[in-house]
Amino acid sequence: MFFTFPSYEYVVPAELKQPGEARWRVLDMAGPGFFVAVLSFPGDDHATMRTMFFTWDSDLVHMIESPKIQAVLRSLHYVCPFDGQEKPFETRAVHQIWRGVDRDADNCEVIIFKTITGFEFCGQEAIPVPHSVAKMSSIANVPSKPTGVQAGVGQQ
Repeated sequence: MFFTFPSYEYVVPAELKQPGEARWRVLDMAGPGFFVAVLSFPGDDHATMRTMFFTWDSDLVHMIESPKIQAVLRSLHYVCPFDGQEKPFETRAVHQIWRGVDRDADNCEVIIFKTITGFEFCGQEAIPVPHSVAKMSSIANVPSKPTGVQAGVGQQ
């Protein structure tokens, strides 16, 4: 989860933000890792892209499947701390997102992420997909190149 403190708020005049909106200079994170989604929205300048951070895979899927959000998913990465001194973070470029079920856990839903190298992981800790998990349906395909083919968000 992300958190911050009042002293890290970036204060802007009320007329430059939406009601209830706050802007932050610094965020902290508690947890194993997070997703970085780069999106473009209708009405934005063509060169404008927005970056959203998600700590929960289910929140990411909810955003992708929401009919109220019309956006184009340009890229998706999972970033996690790496237990080593040479490489402080590991980044995984996600190419596909699948919905699956774990047959050993009463068919509990599992969200599966497949990287461009073919590695599949799931869960908040980004563990390798257990053999008991079966893919059921595709949630999204993410372009392997940010400027490549567009994947619709909220249109599935």
